[in-house]
Amino acid sequence: MNETITKRPPWRVTFEGSFWHHPPRARAGQVLPLEKTFSWAGREWVLPAVYLCGQGVVLDLCMKAEPEEVRAFLDKWGPKEHRLTSLDLTLLQAEHPLHMDLSPRLTINGKAVKYQGGMSVSWYPHYDRNDRESLWLLEHYGLDPDKGWSVHRYRFPWATKRRPRRLSSLALALIPDPVPLPGPQFTVEGPGQRLSFVHPVTGQTHTLTVEEYAPQGEGDNREDNGLVYPTHSMALTYRLDPNLLQDQVSLQDCAEGDKPYPKEPDPMAPQASCGVMLLPLPKDPGLHAAASSLYFQPPETVLWQMLLWDKRFEDCTIPIR
Repeated sequence: MNETITKRPPWRVTFEGSFWHHPPRARAGQVLPLEKTFSWAGREWVLPAVYLCGQGVVLDLCMKAEPEEVRAFLDKWGPKEHRLTSLDLTLLQAEHPLHMDLSPRLTINGKAVKYQGGMSVSWYPHYDRNDRESLWLLEHYGLDPDKGWSVHRYRFPWATKRRPRRLSSLALALIPDPVPLPGPQFTVEGPGQRLSFVHPVTGQTHTLTVEEYAPQGEGDNREDNGLVYPTHSMALTYRLDPNLLQDQVSLQDCAEGDKPYPKEPDPMAPQASCGVMLLPLPKDPGLHAAASSLYFQPPETVLWQMLLWDKRFEDCTIPIR
């Protein structure tokens, strides 16, 4: 349990604050109770209230998941939590029953505004690692603790320079972000190699053709602040037939690459992590590019994971008033 707060504080919502912590002298917003429920994207949702503040509108949105689905997810990923690679984390988020990336918009008196920021907390039913503040949030909104919940708070600035004197209409648009779906894993021998695969959503067969495949990075590896960093990677360019847009497909090295090491080893020093080489997008819209993780020497073989990014659900608009 999180013991930061031992007694449940009075409920108040400010534009700058979090669920239970607020800047000094921040003014609480005017609550507009809704208790609106709806179904979308295979989930049940609750829109309990919006709060009208001086700087804009604060909106809380609650997504429910069945306990069996949450338990299946924890059974699959929980034992791996200390051995997750960056690829694992990407796929984990796509499967998480309490995770959904949204880009919501709020239409205020006919003018649409993007959200300015937000936060979220998750509640796992019958799980001893939930914190006390999450339970207080469920209690405040009357949410069933035997279900899984993800509570998102979004902040929307007013569409005008000042708070409107009259709120004639309010509507929330939920716009899901694309999520990665795993495609094939493969290794590359060289230019001209072909690989056929079936898109998991459309069922269409695509063919990947390797255009160029070559090592990147020359000479010594980079030194910075007493650490030696790897700088070598493998760069791949390829075409798809039929083609997919640049944001619909990506390739990722299944390995993490080499970790930086101290130039003068210190057995007590923490290990550093390293990233991947970023390649500029090709000017040719039919040409795709990818880079492997970073290594101290160009790797002999890279196992590539294809990720197919798909917006799984249609946008949804919820009229509020």
